[in-house]
Amino acid sequence: SLCGCTAAATAAAARPKEKTVRDYVMEIGAAVLIVVYVFNYFRGREKNRQLAETWFQACAGLLDTHFYLVGHDNAHRLTREGAAQFKVYCSGRVNCESATLTINLRPRHDLISLIWELIQSSYQPAFEDTATLEVVMGPTPETGGNMEGFSLAVMPKSDEAAARADCRDLENRLAVRKWKTGLHESLVCLSDEEEVAREMLPEPVQAVMNLHRAYLKVLHVSDRLAVGPPLLRRQICAGIRMVVKLRSRERGPRLASAAPGSGKMAESLSAAEDLIGTTLRFIDRAATYQMSSGARERRKKLLAQLAEYEFKKTRTQREADAQQRKLDKMRKEKELVETLPPEQQAKYEEKLLRKQMRNKTQGGIKSIKMK
Repeated sequence: SLCGCTAAATAAAARPKEKTVRDYVMEIGAAVLIVVYVFNYFRGREKNRQLAETWFQACAGLLDTHFYLVGHDNAHRLTREGAAQFKVYCSGRVNCESATLTINLRPRHDLISLIWELIQSSYQPAFEDTATLEVVMGPTPETGGNMEGFSLAVMPKSDEAAARADCRDLENRLAVRKWKTGLHESLVCLSDEEEVAREMLPEPVQAVMNLHRAYLKVLHVSDRLAVGPPLLRRQICAGIRMVVKLRSRERGPRLASAAPGSGKMAESLSAAEDLIGTTLRFIDRAATYQMSSGARERRKKLLAQLAEYEFKKTRTQREADAQQRKLDKMRKEKELVETLPPEQQAKYEEKLLRKQMRNKTQGGIKSIKMK
């Protein structure tokens, strides 16, 4: 019987242990995470599509009024460029060559981005819902080719540093200065000429910007505007850029989206429609505006001073680079000499001493002018 018990115990020990649910916790967690990520991807992608359609419909009437062709063929008007980006291409208007309305939405489809946005402060969001209207002037008079050379920008004071860093025509604080206008104290007007700031921003335009200042990100008019995606802006041309925030920063937590038809959404749509409409009417003003002879002369002198400043800046940099190359060459020669035998090192030092004496002697000789 003892042998039988031992055999039974051995068989029980050899029998594989039955696994429980706890043994699959990692696999279950990974599967749940994948399901949640996929569900959030399609849900966020669809939500972004609905929001883009809603905001586009608010501005569709304005685009149809100002442009002959809205979309590639007036049928496929809103083009999806990604899960959170949509574009509308417009053409067929006097005083401009084309216009592009880009709607960039928060990556609601990306679960990791949403978690990161939860970590960020409500008043310093990592992502924003924005609509960007870029108007490109063409080379001919009919497409705005006669636009005066000037730079004008309106933005919140908190965004001034970022705008100057992003736009080359605004980065020089000596040339592009702040000017006092009728704008709200939270907004700042930058221009390279006071007359431009005064004439290009009449009271009705200032009133719209003051009313929707919480939604205004930047209005930039320039003959040296860099157009295209923020990281790939390579084309420099005359044009206008208006960036509208589709959600105000003054609203507290941003992770909850405004439902269509709510008061928050209605205010956002009204602001987008008014600011985009103001920008479209700005096209004719920018293309036909003529500076006075005094303002044109002041800007000409300013450009000459800037060219001289840039030349001096680059010359100083070139001299610093040449000096650095000389030091690098001397360092390499010194390292090479240290590897030579003592006799050759002595010859090199003697040669270097003779060279220094010759340069010193030539430098001390004064030229005599013969009469």
